[in-house]
Amino acid sequence: MSMRQPIPCCIEAPDAFVPKARYALETLLTPLGLAPVWADRTLCASEGVYYGPRSEMLPEPVVSIPLDPDTADFFASGEVYRPDDARLLDWGGDHWPVLFPRTPAGGLPDLIASAFFWLAGWQEVTTRVRDEHGRFPFRASLQAALGCARAPLVDGYREVLAEALAAQGILIRRQHWQGKPWAVAMTHDVDLLRKRRLGTIARAVLRGDGRRAAALRQAAFAADPRRVSLGRMVAAERSRRVSATYFFKTAARGPWDVPYAAQSPYLRHLLRDLESGGFEVGLHPSYFGHDHLGHLVEERDRLTSLLREPPLTVRQHFLRFDPVATPRLQQAAGFRLDSTLGFARQEGFRRGTCFPFRLFDVPTNAPLGLWELPLAVMDTTLFTHRGLDGDAAERAIGEVLDVCSRVGGCCVVLWHNTIYDEVDYPGQAAVFERTLDRALEQRAAVLSLRGALDALDPPAGL
Repeated sequence: MSMRQPIPCCIEAPDAFVPKARYALETLLTPLGLAPVWADRTLCASEGVYYGPRSEMLPEPVVSIPLDPDTADFFASGEVYRPDDARLLDWGGDHWPVLFPRTPAGGLPDLIASAFFWLAGWQEVTTRVRDEHGRFPFRASLQAALGCARAPLVDGYREVLAEALAAQGILIRRQHWQGKPWAVAMTHDVDLLRKRRLGTIARAVLRGDGRRAAALRQAAFAADPRRVSLGRMVAAERSRRVSATYFFKTAARGPWDVPYAAQSPYLRHLLRDLESGGFEVGLHPSYFGHDHLGHLVEERDRLTSLLREPPLTVRQHFLRFDPVATPRLQQAAGFRLDSTLGFARQEGFRRGTCFPFRLFDVPTNAPLGLWELPLAVMDTTLFTHRGLDGDAAERAIGEVLDVCSRVGGCCVVLWHNTIYDEVDYPGQAAVFERTLDRALEQRAAVLSLRGALDALDPPAGL
């Protein structure tokens, strides 16, 4: 049973904007231990939250957030947001962008419309720019334009709202993660079960890289690095008594997919070992699975045949994600939780938050039953796309961990089963292990994605 405290909330807005405002306000209030009770203006006269155009007419105990009519018109028009319209919000010495500021001096800016913009992926729906893999690219994002990729803006808005509520005597009971003040979700995408070593050696020889070819020939007679990485990642997490989520593929449908034997005894034993050890197993769909229901269903069924229970968590391969089609198809295929929404080429917060939230379907103007726990940091982002060395990558991870700790959220980190391959990925395993230790030293609960979602109040019911 939920322990959240009910709080009266009144929204006065155009009919089409009300579902957006309710979704955003509930998402802001839930991690504060508050449950909105939708009320009219009369029931909001002594306490609670008012959101509408007449905020100045309410008594002081009510937390009033002004709604400019132009804001509702903006969302009705479907236009692209202009970065120059943003203003800065001061929270705890930081200055984070808020997208819909209040015009009159003083008072709160429009935290609700600003939160909705990020949570609903409004920029992804209204911006047509895509990269070579059909993804919404960081370079086209407001985060890039405003320089705020590492700021979980929605969570900053929540902190400002929490301060206003506490000042009016509203009891705040913050989200905890299995008794800890914040969380880290370690995740692993298993793109390959074997390293293609002969081809790698041949390419090194053709390039004239004799030193690398010799190192690869020597490694060719050792245990397969992909399998070694899998075993050592599991061992590192098991020795620290933490959990994680491992994503496996069951199909290869294009040049960016590499098949592996989904029915092999090795894989069956590995999956049984993960399940019995308290780890979560999720699906990593094929390259074309992000917009094809048949592929998602077939691949989920194949993975289900190898598990004790159907997988409920999914992360799309190459982070391919259509903001409208993909969550609908994931939900239709039987998934309850996605963790795809991060930028491939930049660490940070694509949807402005490090808390789980329900995805919003813009065309139907309603939230889905599908949850999102967004990806914050990926190894290939740091080491491959940004070309960082181990020390710089560790500093970047540390900055993201610190801001998640500060707002009490859950930092989702992705490591592929390559990191213990010292020939091609030197030093990455050490960064992985030190990240685990840092999270534990900073009093984080280190969980699987499903474990993080199960920690919510009320539970998400997976």
